[in-house]
Amino acid sequence: MEKTPQQRFSEMSAAEQKNAIYGFKVIAIVIIIFIWWIWPNSDKPVTKKTPPPVEEQKRFAGIIAQNIIKDNLKSPTSAQFPFATTETYQVGKNLWEVNGKVDAQNGFGATIRNNWYVILQARANCNDYASPNCWSVNTGPLITDK
Repeated sequence: MEKTPQQRFSEMSAAEQKNAIYGFKVIAIVIIIFIWWIWPNSDKPVTKKTPPPVEEQKRFAGIIAQNIIKDNLKSPTSAQFPFATTETYQVGKNLWEVNGKVDAQNGFGATIRNNWYVILQARANCNDYASPNCWSVNTGPLITDK
């Protein structure tokens, strides 16, 4: 007949019993910590992480620059900015150089690809970089066919 856990425990020496109890305590603590870690914490409100101003400026500088380029084309409605051709670089505090390629119709109706760039200045105390009012053109826009 097999012994029960209680019988096996009572047959251990005092040192073995102490080690077994210590092992059970460690396992219990690990389980409690794991449950605490995975359990949702209702005390903390879920907040949307806001991007740092530099990242937000970079993202919107590209969008604003493309709109400025569109406004300077002969056929703005035909403008297509090829995927992954717009690049944005910070060249100073709140100062961004944006360049890329645009496919648009010329005065004869032919679609051609042009290179372009513009340097934009973000207004220092602006809270909404998506707004064109937060930006001013520092240099450009320049649109070239080379």
